[in-house]
Amino acid sequence: MDCYALVTGYVGVKSDFKLSRMLVLWLQVVFYTLLITIAFKIVNPGAITAIAFVRALLPVVTNQYWYFTSYFGLFFLIPFLNALVSALDKRSFKLLLMTLFMLFSVIPTVTPIDIFRIHGGYSLIWLAVLYFIGAYIRLYGLFGERKRAFYIITYLISVGCVWISKLVLTYLGYSSNVLVDYTSPFIVSAAVSLLLLFSGMNITKRIARTLIGFFEPTAFSVYLIHSHPLIWNRVLYLKFVSLASFTPLAIAALVLAAAAGIFISCSLADRLRITLFKALRISSVAGKLDAKLHLKPFAGIHNDRK
Repeated sequence: MDCYALVTGYVGVKSDFKLSRMLVLWLQVVFYTLLITIAFKIVNPGAITAIAFVRALLPVVTNQYWYFTSYFGLFFLIPFLNALVSALDKRSFKLLLMTLFMLFSVIPTVTPIDIFRIHGGYSLIWLAVLYFIGAYIRLYGLFGERKRAFYIITYLISVGCVWISKLVLTYLGYSSNVLVDYTSPFIVSAAVSLLLLFSGMNITKRIARTLIGFFEPTAFSVYLIHSHPLIWNRVLYLKFVSLASFTPLAIAALVLAAAAGIFISCSLADRLRITLFKALRISSVAGKLDAKLHLKPFAGIHNDRK
């Protein structure tokens, strides 16, 4: 999740604000919430009530997906976040990031009480913090020029610290996930390392570009499909408990295989949705909204700042 939010800032700080993007995204969400609800209604009519259809048609206000609800709020703040970024010089921007990181990452990690109500990162506030971090990286970079090995090692150290802390806390009888939460400094470090690693890559192999081009548009739908409350609670819940009986290496392999299977199957299903949206010219129709609203004042930051 942190990676997605960082990329939003990395891309959004230099992109023009277009209301059509949210409209298409909202239609994509409603498409799946409604389709999945109808499918469950056909299979088990008595288990699906009218309230389920209301929730399907109003995914934001009914919080069907916490991330989309939080992102929905963030989306309409992006022009103003970019305006703030534009008004700050590099030093002031860095000071802002340090302040946000201390308030919403370090302090929640070392204190037992969620004093700022960020719920471990499941909130609009945390998405905004990550947006600023991603925007800063896009405008000014981070750590200077580094080799890929530096980011890989940083990622492995960050993940290693999380695992060690979890093992130690479990051994001591604590069930806390404080260093595993989205707001954990180690999780943030891992996400930033991945962003820096992959943003510096230049993919030239044709087969790799083809695979990325095929799967990239479907990534959000993978989340929408397998995380839908009906599928999550009635299909996937406790489905993989039996894996715990295998050896550690076998568990790791089977978990990765299961994740790959879910991702590929949901991606293939979404290709049908993409074809349907293209046939209906959803993006083209939604794009006319931007032209009518004349949203030029909400342009992104296009000048290169150092």
